[in-house]
Amino acid sequence: VLSAAGRGADQELYILAPCQPVNKNFPHPGNCHGYLTCATWGLWPMDCPWVLVFDEKTGNCEWPYLVPRCRENPPITACNPNPCVNGTCALTTDSKLGYQCICNTGFIGPLCSTVSLYLPMTDDFCNPNPCTHGRCMSDSSGFSCDCRGSGYEGVFCDIPIPLNCPTHQCPVDAPRYNYPDWTDLNCASYYNCERGTLSQRLCPAGQKFDVITTVCKQYSDPEAIFCEYFRN
Repeated sequence: VLSAAGRGADQELYILAPCQPVNKNFPHPGNCHGYLTCATWGLWPMDCPWVLVFDEKTGNCEWPYLVPRCRENPPITACNPNPCVNGTCALTTDSKLGYQCICNTGFIGPLCSTVSLYLPMTDDFCNPNPCTHGRCMSDSSGFSCDCRGSGYEGVFCDIPIPLNCPTHQCPVDAPRYNYPDWTDLNCASYYNCERGTLSQRLCPAGQKFDVITTVCKQYSDPEAIFCEYFRN
C-alpha cells in the first residue's frame, strides 16, 4: 500500500514496504507523466520527459499512443477536469486546493467566473491578444473576438465547434489527427480530430496547412503552389 511519508520542496516521498527490486520503476497512481522508482528506503517520484508517459510493460517513458492506460483514461488531477470557467488551471503547492486559476482578460475570481467591471489601462485592448483563436477587434470601449472561419466559438473563440462530417471520420486508434480542408482555396484551414471530436481549425496568420506533415507551416511562393497542386 502506498502512503505519503512527507513532502519536500518539489516532490512527495512515497513509502512501500517491502520495495523490491531496487531500481525497478512502478507506475505513479495519479500521474501518467511520472513514475515511482524503487530505492533502498522506499519509492521516489520521477517525471518523464515532456509529453511522454510511463509504460508499466516496458518500465520506460513512451509516446502516449503506445500506452492505452493513459490514452484512454487520462489521469484525474486538480486541473483535470479544468475547474477554471474562463481561464487556465495551473497546479501549485501554494494553494490548499492544489491549483490556481489564471484568468483570461475580462474575468476575475478564484474560478475566473466573474466578469471584471474594470478594463485594463491600455490604448490597444488586443495587445496582448485575448482571443485564443480567430481575430481580435479593438475600439475605444474594449474588444471583441471574431471567430469566423476559426472552427471555434465563445467570447474568446476558445470553444471548439463539433463537426459531423462523413468524409472526415476520426480514427479510433489515434487521440489526435489532422485532415486537410480541400475546399479552402488558400490552404489555410484544416480539420482536427481530438479524442473523437472533429473541429475545423485555422492556421496562424502567414501559415498554410502542409498536407504531407499535416501541420501548419510558413510557406514560400513555390510551396504555396505545391499546396494548390495537391488540393486540385
